[in-house]
Amino acid sequence: MNTQELGRAQKLFVDRDGLTFSEANSKFLSRTIQLHVGSNWQRSNGATAAILTATNCAVRAFGGGVDVLIENDGLIQSGWGNGKRLSEVVRQLGGSLVTELKSIHLTIAFCGPSAPLGEVIVYATWSGWRGGVVTNPDSRLDESKGNALSGALAGSVAVSECFQNAFHGPEAGRREAGLSLWQPGRNWLESDGSESPLQYLPASIWIAGLGHLGQAYSWLLGLMDFPTARKPKVLLQDIDSISEGNLSTSLLSTSDDLRQKKTRVVSQKLTERGFETVIVERLFDQRIKKQDSEPDLILSGFDNYEARRALGHAGFEQVVDAGLGSGADNYLDIIVQSFQGEFASQVVYADPVVTARPEKLGTGYERELAARITAGEDEATVRCGIIEIAGIAVGASFVGLVASALVLAEVLRPLNGGQRNDLVHANLEFLDGTSCTKSSKQNPSRLDYIESTP
Repeated sequence: MNTQELGRAQKLFVDRDGLTFSEANSKFLSRTIQLHVGSNWQRSNGATAAILTATNCAVRAFGGGVDVLIENDGLIQSGWGNGKRLSEVVRQLGGSLVTELKSIHLTIAFCGPSAPLGEVIVYATWSGWRGGVVTNPDSRLDESKGNALSGALAGSVAVSECFQNAFHGPEAGRREAGLSLWQPGRNWLESDGSESPLQYLPASIWIAGLGHLGQAYSWLLGLMDFPTARKPKVLLQDIDSISEGNLSTSLLSTSDDLRQKKTRVVSQKLTERGFETVIVERLFDQRIKKQDSEPDLILSGFDNYEARRALGHAGFEQVVDAGLGSGADNYLDIIVQSFQGEFASQVVYADPVVTARPEKLGTGYERELAARITAGEDEATVRCGIIEIAGIAVGASFVGLVASALVLAEVLRPLNGGQRNDLVHANLEFLDGTSCTKSSKQNPSRLDYIESTP
C-alpha cells in the first residue's frame, strides 16, 4: 500500500462518511457534471477562462465525467488553447462533447445558453474583478467587462457549488456564491466604482512548490492577456515528481506526466504558452537567497511550515502565501497572507500545535483494514500503509484555484492602483463570510510590470 492508493477527493468520503476505499471510489464515480456553453462565449476572455477552468477543475472532482454542450464552436482567442477550437481544448482537458443534456445531472451554464437542463443549474458569471454563480439568469453580471482572473474564479466557484451539492447537501448550488477580488468580503454582486481595469501584470515571478497551489498559479498565469512579444519570466522550484495522487488536484498534470519532475512538466506547459522559464530543483530552505537577476515576487505553494519559515529573509520584494485546510471538516478553508520586504517568518510560521494521533483509526480505515486482513493480506503491513494514507490531506482542485485567484489578486491589485491586504480568509462553504485585513503599507507596488493586451 502507498499514499497514492486513495484520491484526495475520495479521501473525504473515507474520513467523513466511514466508507472503505472501494466504496469511496464508487461514490466519487457516481456523479456526472454538465457544462452548457452559450453561443456568445467568444465576446469575452473571461468566458474562455471560466469555461476552461471549470472543465479542468471538474474532470478532477467528478469521477462520473464532465459532459460539455457547446452551442456555437469557434476559435479561442487568448489563454490556454489560443488559436484552437474550444471543442478541441475541452476534449484535451478531459471533457466529453455531447449534443444534449440530461435532467438527472448537475449543470453549469455559461454565457446565457438557450435552454439549460439539469437537476440543479448554476450560472457562472463575472465582471471586472468579481466572479461567482447565480441561480437566476437575470441576475448575471456584465460578463463583457470581465477578465481572465474573474472568469476563472467564476468557473471554479461553480464547480465548488456543484461538488458541495452532490456530496455535502442541497443548499449549495441553490444560492448565489462568489467573491470580489478587488475588495474581498464586499458584496460581489454589487458594481464597484473603485475597480481599475486589469492593465498591469508582473514581469517576473518565482513559484515555489508546484503541487496543488503552484500548478493553480501557473494555470491562471497561462490564462492572462500578456502581450505576445513579452511574457514574464517564471522561476519554477520543486524537487518532487508527479504521482497518481497529484492528478486530482494539480491542474497542469495528466497521467502522461507520471514520474516526471514537476518543474519539467509545468515548464513545458508554460513554455508552450510563450513564457520564459527557469527551473530550480532544490529544497527551498534558509540557504535560498534571491539574486539580483531573479524575480522580486514569490508565490508560495508549500504544504509545510519549514519551507515557509525560509520566506521572510530570502530577499523578496513581495511574498504571497496560501494555506488550505486539509481535513474533511476544513478542506474548503483558505488563508492568504501577503508580505512586503523582510518579515519575521519564524514568528508568522511557528510550529503548529500537533495533537497526538488517535490509537484507533476512523471507521472507514478500520473497515478497510478488516476487509484486507480477511482477504489474506498481512495485518502489520496493511495497518502501516493505512496509517500513512490516513495522514494525507483531503483536497479538491477547485479549492486551490479559488485560493490562487486570491493570491494573484494580492499581486495584481496593488499593481493596478488598489489596496494591499495582509490577510484574506475565505471558506467555500460560506463565501459570504470572507474577510480581509487591510495592510498598513499602502505604498505603490515596486514590482516590474508588463502592460496587458487591450
